[in-house]
Amino acid sequence: MSSNYNNQPPVDDDEEEYIQQGTQNMSPQERQVQYLNQAKEVVEVEAHRMIRCLDKNNLNAALDHAAKMLSELRSSSLSPKNYYALCRFFRSNKIFIVSLVVLLMYSILLL
Repeated sequence: MSSNYNNQPPVDDDEEEYIQQGTQNMSPQERQVQYLNQAKEVVEVEAHRMIRCLDKNNLNAALDHAAKMLSELRSSSLSPKNYYALCRFFRSNKIFIVSLVVLLMYSILLL
């Protein structure tokens, strides 16, 4: 039995279809706000998990969480304005700097 990081069951097709139906009735602006809020939530959760792993000196897990967090910056679903808002959110919480430090620490250990 495989487990995932957040100990939640995988999303099944019915749930995914329900989520997509929920966004069909939204205006483009509402959809953008939803995408931005979801991205911010992922960043907050992964940052918290990364910091907890760092506190436990578990660098590999911290790196995984940092990568997941940074992957939110690769979003193509956000408008430029909301993408900039996500970047500001990232910088305002100093999450970006911590994640870069984690990546640098890991790369130094690999040398």
